[in-house]
Amino acid sequence: MFFQVTYEKEGADSERLNSLDLLGNRVERRAGVRAETEENLVFLLDERIRRISREVLEQQLAQERGATDLLVIDQEARRLQQTLQRIMSKEFISAKEAAVLLNCSERHIHNLVDRARRQIDDNPIPFRKIGETTSFLRTELLEWTSGQSSANQLRAVS
Repeated sequence: MFFQVTYEKEGADSERLNSLDLLGNRVERRAGVRAETEENLVFLLDERIRRISREVLEQQLAQERGATDLLVIDQEARRLQQTLQRIMSKEFISAKEAAVLLNCSERHIHNLVDRARRQIDDNPIPFRKIGETTSFLRTELLEWTSGQSSANQLRAVS
């Protein structure tokens, strides 16, 4: 029995020593891992900072591009507004101005005039032919468009 107790004590001591060795190795490994972890952490933080900086820069560039796009749109809108004001101040307008007023192509206006000349349409576009120039009385043209919309609505219902 004495032998067994000594053996058990020696076994327990060796287990303790093994545990201490393992614990020492773990501490050393953890210290190494900590150093590696700190290096990795610094690297990861550096990468994260770069990514965030890149995203912020891209957002700023997108906002600047958007602002210049808005300026272009505003300039185009301003130009269109000035053109429409000029058209609305006239009594007679050209085919090009009629196209701007009706938001269609000039070619479409000429096709409508051609159809009106050939008396194909039920509601022909009102125009004036002065020599070689086709012109439109602005008020008649606007009245014609309001008649067009109700005629189209009637066709769609029936």
